[in-house]
Amino acid sequence: MSYEGRVTNFLKITSCLNGEQMWQEEEVAAMQRDERLQKEQKDLDGEMTLKLKALDAEIANTTTAIPNTPPPTGSTMTKSGLVKLNLTVDQTLEDEVKVLEHSMLEQCIVACVRLMGDLPTEEHDITTEQLSALNALFPKAGSLT
Repeated sequence: MSYEGRVTNFLKITSCLNGEQMWQEEEVAAMQRDERLQKEQKDLDGEMTLKLKALDAEIANTTTAIPNTPPPTGSTMTKSGLVKLNLTVDQTLEDEVKVLEHSMLEQCIVACVRLMGDLPTEEHDITTEQLSALNALFPKAGSLT
């Protein structure tokens, strides 16, 4: 083989080796990037776990503070303790529904705090009668609890 042929082969080999080295460097950089992203994800997961534990503790404190009182009576309820739908959610409905039990009310409050991050403000709070009426009209929504 001539001198020029050997130089050409040497340059081809060097070029291949340089390309291989560049590929390896890119592979190492990608692996380092993946490791960094996995660590960041673990950190975020840890932070989220801590936040969820704190929220669960807050919810537990909230639900234990709910007094175990009988359902309120008022103009929206009948003497037999049923809620009148036409006075709570829809004037065209003549039906009456049973008031939710205390345990179901607690579950609704826990679900509300989980979904919204906090209890509703006083101006947006819902009465036991309204919640009972909505639960009767939309029973599948109760699956959020």
